[in-house]
Amino acid sequence: MLKGIVYKVLERIVKKLLVIGLFDSIILKSNEPSKTKRNKNIFTGKNVAIDPTASLVLFGEGKIFFEGNNYVGRNAEIGTKGRVTVGCRSSIQDRCIILGEVDIGRSCLLAPNVFMSSNVHTYGYEPGLYIKDQDELVKSSGDYKNAKVIVEDDVWIGMNAVIMEGITLGKGSVIGANSVVTKDVFPYTIVGGVPAKLLKKRLNYEPKGTIDCFERLDMPYFYQGVHTQLSDINQVGARGGLTVDSAFVISLKSNDFISVLFKSDADFEILITYHNQTKVIAANCKVTIEFNCDKVDLHKFTVQGSRSENLKIISAQTYISSLKNAIS
Repeated sequence: MLKGIVYKVLERIVKKLLVIGLFDSIILKSNEPSKTKRNKNIFTGKNVAIDPTASLVLFGEGKIFFEGNNYVGRNAEIGTKGRVTVGCRSSIQDRCIILGEVDIGRSCLLAPNVFMSSNVHTYGYEPGLYIKDQDELVKSSGDYKNAKVIVEDDVWIGMNAVIMEGITLGKGSVIGANSVVTKDVFPYTIVGGVPAKLLKKRLNYEPKGTIDCFERLDMPYFYQGVHTQLSDINQVGARGGLTVDSAFVISLKSNDFISVLFKSDADFEILITYHNQTKVIAANCKVTIEFNCDKVDLHKFTVQGSRSENLKIISAQTYISSLKNAIS
């Protein structure tokens, strides 16, 4: 009786210490509170709660990153000798298993028993040999490729789903319970089954030529690294735009030029780079910047000299050459 009470008290203390960042990782099995340990290669932001029964297992130079406001449930397992990242506000429920090289974006929901792994076994390299022996041969030959799993922002993965190696789950997608995902999933689609197939669309996601931070229907096209939680959207007028991170992606139709309206709250210059073109944003200004357009629908920008609260994006659009010339 007394032993059980002591264990519960210790368990609560450990959870509190983890949340405030004193412990980076917890490996704690039932009735064994002494197996709590710290690992310098597990990085946690604010308000990260990891159940004491979860296992975070690192091999060699493996690293795990939690951006903040994350939850890892009971008996979940994360193991890597590479890198696993878990974006802000993403939760990993009970008994999930995440292995290898995996990127999980922001505000994702993993239901219980989800399995995803970037690790690949080989059975056809020399088919008559044991699979484990073939794995070793492939690794020693230099042909081995770790097939990273990417889960973009705002993805919901249902209970018992399996995500195969090398898969990308597009932003806003929904994976049905008991599904086995063997192919990349398009943004804002709902898939299910074995193997998973398209069931319907969450919304009609189609990159367009113009997006604006004051238009709520445009939020999916501020694709990554732009703060589009409801709290951010509700304050967009007061802030003068949507805050961007040091790297962000917007979705627009591919054309010859891309034009972006920024607002800087910084009292220093900010450098912004797109497709090997670097432009300067002056201190405390609102400015439209134009770049030659990369021929893709997802446009990645990097920002230097800025903290996350310094730079806002207001709107963006792409032009074809003739239209640009006519306007200018």
